[in-house]
Order: sequence, then structure tokens, then C-alpha cells
Amino acid sequence: MRNSIYAGRVAAIVLGFLVAGAPLAAQTASAADADTKAIENFHLTMPVLNRMAQVQENMYATVKAHPELAKKYADQSDDDQGDAKTIDDMAKKLDRIPELKAAVIKAGFTPRDYMIASMGTFQAAMTSAVLDMPGADKSKIPANAKANAAFLKAHAAEMQKLQARSVELQKLLQQQSGDTGDTTESKPDSSGSQR
Repeated sequence: MRNSIYAGRVAAIVLGFLVAGAPLAAQTASAADADTKAIENFHLTMPVLNRMAQVQENMYATVKAHPELAKKYADQSDDDQGDAKTIDDMAKKLDRIPELKAAVIKAGFTPRDYMIASMGTFQAAMTSAVLDMPGADKSKIPANAKANAAFLKAHAAEMQKLQARSVELQKLLQQQSGDTGDTTESKPDSSGSQR
């Protein structure tokens, strides 16, 4: 049971919060401002999306080659696995799994930059959903968020491949940990959001 719980935690890091779309937990005002600014200033481009896809491929290859990862990290303290309160907290969680950190670095990201890219991509998906809502007040959405949402819509096929690989990676982690939990797939819509 402990291994399957940890596999889920590893999967959350592995997926870079793209599938789950986990928002940051409550944080201090200055950390929230810095994180918000980093995400708002993030520009989603094809090279970034390609590097994010490469992270997924690197992680999949790492997990496939090292089925012992879930067991290896199962003994980490539960305090170490608490909710991330900042982007830096998420990056530090990734730092504590050197095999996955290497997969991120090999794709050309730092752990922090990967988390910003993941959160920025999630924001783009959410923005796209808001922009598609009839009667939504679009005047308060920052221009960069709108641009990222438009990019995501224009590259929906690439985003769907990225999300599909993330689901495959999550399933692999669950198989390796012996977790037979629900792996129901939800299909992304044209904005890249799960439905």
C-alpha cells in the first residue's frame, strides 16, 4: 500500500501537474506574487512544448529502465511529501528524485523552469476554457495568458500526445508499484484540458 501511495506522489511530480493540474497550495504573499509573476511571464512556444515532450520521454525511459524507483523512494518521510506551497517547493520535490531530475535536465530544463512551464501550460489550458465560455469577462485576462491559450489551441494535437504519454507513464508507475487503482483516462479537449 505504501508503495502505491508513493507511486502516485512520484506520478504527480513526473506529470509536472499537466494531467492533474494541481494548483499551488496557500503560500505567503511574496512567494505567491513571485510565482504568479513567473507563470504570467511564461511564454509557451514550440521549443518549450518540444522540451516538455522530451521530459516525458526521458521520464518514461527512466521509469521503464528502473522499475525499482517506487520502492526506492517509498521510505521517504511523509513530511517530505506534503503539499507544495510554491514553485520552488515543487522543484525541490523533483530534486529529491535524482533519476527524474536528470530526465528534466537532459531535456534542457532546470527543475524550477520545468515546473513554471508546467504551471504556465496548465494556466493556458484554463484560460482557453474561460475564453470559450459564452459571456465570460475576457477583459481581465492578461495578454500573455491569452497568447499562451491561443498557442495551446493551435497545437492541440501536440498537447494531446504529451498528455497521452503522461497517462502511459502514470500507468507504468502504478503497474510497477503493484497499484491496481483506477487509471481511467480522460481525454483532453482541443484546449488541452481534461474532460
